[in-house]
Amino acid sequence: MPNSEIFKGKAVMVGNSTSTINSFDSTGTSAFSVVENYTGDVQAVLFGSKGNTMRCKLQYADSGGLTTAGGIGICESSNGEVIDVIW
Repeated sequence: MPNSEIFKGKAVMVGNSTSTINSFDSTGTSAFSVVENYTGDVQAVLFGSKGNTMRCKLQYADSGGLTTAGGIGICESSNGEVIDVIW
């Protein structure tokens, strides 16, 4: 940050869901699977070293949340600063 404040906190995936699939092969054998569905949406709350807070809304480029694929977002600090984020 321009004022040398350092922010740390936690980011969590938003809108995740779990679904189950029960399928049958050609022999009639059933298979049961649990599938995680991700939106790629992330929210973060960060706390600054000088007392400010920051809220972020982020979107992973890969909806599975692979951080190596990068993403974009926007953060706003409690003192009104808005920051575009890309990684």
